[in-house]
Amino acid sequence: MVRRWLFTLRPQFTPSAISGAVNYLDAGYQQYQPIKPKTSDVLPGFTFGGPILKDRIFFYLGFNPEWNDQERTVNYGPTNGGEQAFSRNTQTYFSTARIDATVSQKVRVSVPGSISTSARTAKISRRTIRQRVC
Repeated sequence: MVRRWLFTLRPQFTPSAISGAVNYLDAGYQQYQPIKPKTSDVLPGFTFGGPILKDRIFFYLGFNPEWNDQERTVNYGPTNGGEQAFSRNTQTYFSTARIDATVSQKVRVSVPGSISTSARTAKISRRTIRQRVC
């Protein structure tokens, strides 16, 4: 078993400029420019673990949220409402936990667990729509 403290930090940020956005190749007869939305993806996270009681009880925690934003503006023309701004924000949270205990030299007990939740917010111009996804 691990007898020392462990800690890791996992920051990650991906802006739309390097997110591997799809490069649309349109046929020559189409007369529109494909919309390339502005996106960003932030994935900070950490893990932490160590002994609670030396050589007997150990714990491990992990937390990895993901924040994804997408924004775009669409021009419907002056007779159909003009420019409309659309945005979507998705927040997902992943958590893990584990406790290991040595009851005796032959008996070991482990209790793992994980939780993930998600919430989404969408904005159409000035109107906000909230949705909780479990």
